[in-house]
Amino acid sequence: MEAAQKLPAAILIDDDVWIREAWKLKARERGRVIHVYATPDEFLQDVSGISNETPIFIDSNLGDGIRGEKLAEDLDNKGYHNIYLATGDEPDDFPPMAFIKGIVGKEPPAWLF
Repeated sequence: MEAAQKLPAAILIDDDVWIREAWKLKARERGRVIHVYATPDEFLQDVSGISNETPIFIDSNLGDGIRGEKLAEDLDNKGYHNIYLATGDEPDDFPPMAFIKGIVGKEPPAWLF
């Protein structure tokens, strides 16, 4: 694996295969690398190789009752502070969360790619 592939431009954790594919396509179009994961467990198996500066985008509803906000808080406690919720919900639907840097939609943010 090339060094550039080991250092992704971003991480996406989302249980929706189509959202993951859309983010991967956008990254490819822009010549960037993104790592996508369907579940928190998949990501947590790989987290040791991820810089704590890498933007991490987490869906709020990860299926099976798993909340992205809880994962975000856990990651923040482990030193990852560049965390965003990527959700179809409105930002105003969420209470203030110090461990969330921002709330974005399901489309990859233009500033990222």
